[in-house]
Amino acid sequence: MSCAFVGIDIGLEGAIAAIDEHRNVLCLHDTPLIKAKRHDYDVAGMYALLTDLHRQHPHMLAVIEEAQAMPGMGQSSRLSLGKGFGFWVGMLVGKVPYVTVRPGTWKKELALPADKELVRKKASAFFPGAALTRKKDHNRAEALFLAHYAGIYARGHRLEKIA
Repeated sequence: MSCAFVGIDIGLEGAIAAIDEHRNVLCLHDTPLIKAKRHDYDVAGMYALLTDLHRQHPHMLAVIEEAQAMPGMGQSSRLSLGKGFGFWVGMLVGKVPYVTVRPGTWKKELALPADKELVRKKASAFFPGAALTRKKDHNRAEALFLAHYAGIYARGHRLEKIA
């Protein structure tokens, strides 16, 4: 039975992606948000998205980026990252096996540059057919590469580097 590999970029401007073992994109969505005065996580939307994905692909492994607060980051941004991480982990527990990974670890493993625009362009080439045309799609690109990292983790060995 085939496995879906899921990558989750936890931020408010984050994304969730799923690919199969052949790098076919199964799911690619921005993080569901409630658009009010200040955007906030749409937890029901996140849950519905994950539940639907799990219904279609019951064998999944997820990788969640374990982002950390950076110097100069405001208190509300730090809180938002923590909320996003907690929401996604809470939805996965008991349903989908998952691992967490620090940004430096998975980006180094895949030899990805720090430049977000370059990462988006590399993802467009590495995942043909993925909807990555907007400049802000660098978060979708990272979610796709996190899903690819999940495949590497599941296989226990390195796959090809991102050219």
